[in-house]
Amino acid sequence: ILAGGIIAMVVAYLIGVPTLRLMGDYYAIASIGLGESIRLILENWQSFTRGARGYPGIDNYTNLPVAVTFFVIMALLMFFLIRSNFGRAFKACRDDYVAASLLGFNTARYRVLSLSISAFYCGVAGALMAGFLTFIQPVMFDLNKSTELTAVVVFGGLGSLSGSLIGTAVITLVTELFRPISQYRMLIYGAVMVIIMVVRPEGIMGQHELGPRFIRSLFNRKDRTARTAEGGDGR
Repeated sequence: ILAGGIIAMVVAYLIGVPTLRLMGDYYAIASIGLGESIRLILENWQSFTRGARGYPGIDNYTNLPVAVTFFVIMALLMFFLIRSNFGRAFKACRDDYVAASLLGFNTARYRVLSLSISAFYCGVAGALMAGFLTFIQPVMFDLNKSTELTAVVVFGGLGSLSGSLIGTAVITLVTELFRPISQYRMLIYGAVMVIIMVVRPEGIMGQHELGPRFIRSLFNRKDRTARTAEGGDGR
């Protein structure tokens, strides 16, 4: 499992060094093109991946205790990373890379490092999924999977760890509810993303974390709204 994460991290680093020189839409186009190119290469590399036949008969090593253990460890690692100096540097490069570079941050280095860490998490998740399904093939990681992961992050909140967890739960629930019409899955994801971008562009949690402070702020906001409404009625 850890080997899968490390291999994914190394590949992401090798890809990220040249592609992260691009910015904005150019980087998005390059990353989508590279992702699809790698998938097609692996899908047609019969001697290595067995193509569409994939690898059946993988040991069922992903049970509930293993999945929960990895989830807790990975979530805690990300929680502490976000609150470290590296995490603050990542946020600075994300929010305004020009200002971050003027402050002395090596934005290219932090962007490559961020991509590598993300790839490590994806590699671990892919290894766990292979152990759960006892089968894996390249077509399982197509553009639809990338869109699904993007929908999770956009729905939960681009700057929130707990938002990503909430987004994962909601999107997974929606996927299971609409499984009988799975051919319209991409349409459903698109509709969810459009609604969220219109109603709440920052996502459900935005850059907040689900905790006592956030819950108190919600109640305080409701109290202020109620007092304002009462004051308006009094006038």
